[in-house]
Amino acid sequence: MTEAEWLVCGEPTPMLEFLRGRVSDRKLRLFACSCARRIWSLLADVRSQRAVEVAELLADGSIHSDQLKETRELAQQAMRNEFDQAALAASDTLSDPNHLAYYASISASCAVRLPAWRGRDYASEVEEFALMTHDERNGVLWAIEPKIAWIYELGSQASLFREIVGIPFKPITLNPTWLTSTVVSLASGIYEEKAFDRMPILADALQDAGCDNEDILNHCRQRGEHARGCWVVDLVLGKT
Repeated sequence: MTEAEWLVCGEPTPMLEFLRGRVSDRKLRLFACSCARRIWSLLADVRSQRAVEVAELLADGSIHSDQLKETRELAQQAMRNEFDQAALAASDTLSDPNHLAYYASISASCAVRLPAWRGRDYASEVEEFALMTHDERNGVLWAIEPKIAWIYELGSQASLFREIVGIPFKPITLNPTWLTSTVVSLASGIYEEKAFDRMPILADALQDAGCDNEDILNHCRQRGEHARGCWVVDLVLGKT
């Protein structure tokens, strides 16, 4: 894959394959979580929502193993409950709310379980997770125009992966003088509070500190979906 192909790639699968073994487990898990957050409204059970939140904490090693085990079990319970509800609905229509909630609960369970499944590498599991979520966000559209729904969701996931990984063809480093207390404080707040509306403010603070890297500044100011694990925020905070 070339840099030009990376920048316009419309699905996550070839991107994950290209970076297999060259991207951290943390980045991959946060990508899985960002896919789950795209379908947040479909996570009807709070246990499923909690699973995604815990998976994000797990990515940064901020959770005890006992709590992780409990969360995984609760996520599995939520998934079984949603399955029962879908079965009672006696409908095989993809856009049926009960079926959408069930598929969403599977995604949440996967996010907190990865990479617990043995025998396959982590990137493959994230890839399977990402592809699983394409229809839950656009259930109605999927039922009417499946090709459009498929293309739309995979394109959104590809954008999220670029958001988290950045441009692997030209690694970017920060000049230490750019890491002022204001810059670091802003980045920390964005990361912890998922306050991505502050990204343009971070760009201004970096520029005030002397940053002249167009890739960094443009990314902060670009419109579109940002996510925890954003490559610029991670760069400022020293996360990989």
